[in-house]
Amino acid sequence: MGAEKIAELVERAKGFVPQKAWSNTPMVLRATAGLRLLPEGKANALLDEVRRLFANSPFHTTENSVAIMEGSDEGLFAWVNINFLSDRLFGKASQMLAALDLGGGSTQITFPLIDEKQRNKFPSDDVHPLKMFGQQIYVYTHSYLGLGLMAARKAILSMGNPEGSTDLASECINPINKNKKFKYGGKEYTVQGPANPEILKKKRKNPDEGFDETPIVRLKECTDLAKSYLNSQNMTKPDGVLDFEITAFSYFFDRATEVGLLTDIYTGGTVLFKDIKKATKESCMDPNVERPFMCVDLVFISTLLEDGYGFRPDTKIKLVKRIEGHEVSWSLGAAFHFLQNGL
Repeated sequence: MGAEKIAELVERAKGFVPQKAWSNTPMVLRATAGLRLLPEGKANALLDEVRRLFANSPFHTTENSVAIMEGSDEGLFAWVNINFLSDRLFGKASQMLAALDLGGGSTQITFPLIDEKQRNKFPSDDVHPLKMFGQQIYVYTHSYLGLGLMAARKAILSMGNPEGSTDLASECINPINKNKKFKYGGKEYTVQGPANPEILKKKRKNPDEGFDETPIVRLKECTDLAKSYLNSQNMTKPDGVLDFEITAFSYFFDRATEVGLLTDIYTGGTVLFKDIKKATKESCMDPNVERPFMCVDLVFISTLLEDGYGFRPDTKIKLVKRIEGHEVSWSLGAAFHFLQNGL
């Protein structure tokens, strides 16, 4: 199925690129964390299908055309994309943007390093010199495999259940939800709330009518689970990220839009971190059967930003999906890289 979808894209490329330029037009496929988390044999089988397709295409390909992308490259390419589209790539490093990407299997944080003193604060594996358009920029990036939204959801909901179980009960699911399903890593999980739910009682306007009873998520208990999982991933707070304007995208944008923090789904907008915290609390108080995983997803996002990255209540976050009409992702940065450096 994977190769069939890629074949459709190759055919579309033939209609876009003039035929006389096919043999000189490089074609590249990079897979991200979702494939890195699959069993090695299954991942390689999918990649081999695509390699055979590429080998028979009329475009310029090499043995390096198809591969699983390193997490650090994913962060770097997305950072280039955001700063290029925001017209920040060619000025002072202090005016450039920090980029936060939240995928399904991993998350990346990337920002420029101003001077040698700052560069020396971080492990050498996290510091990358970028030569682009006649200038060299040093950039910090770190990719956390397993801290993507879907990976974290699966891990948090699995806590307290038998190892390997796909039938899960969790404090992070509102008890009104029964047998809710999601897929991750090739498995389907069935989830419900705890057996001993917490019920919020609220007096009705007429005292003689008694109380309204609403099942809610125990926010502290759910947050403790998210913190426990985050701590198991050995995160280090990236000193200096709050010195920059912060732009976040992918699932950061999606979840904020779904709970009404953003009104324009095309241009996005700026929120404070405390807005995300408030939306998290409200979501966990809402027995919504249509969005059974919103509470756990927002709890993880809040915990990642606060405990993982050190965000404060007044930290501003620009949430985007598109900039100047172009979708934000790592693909444009990857294109710049391959055009400058070849395959």
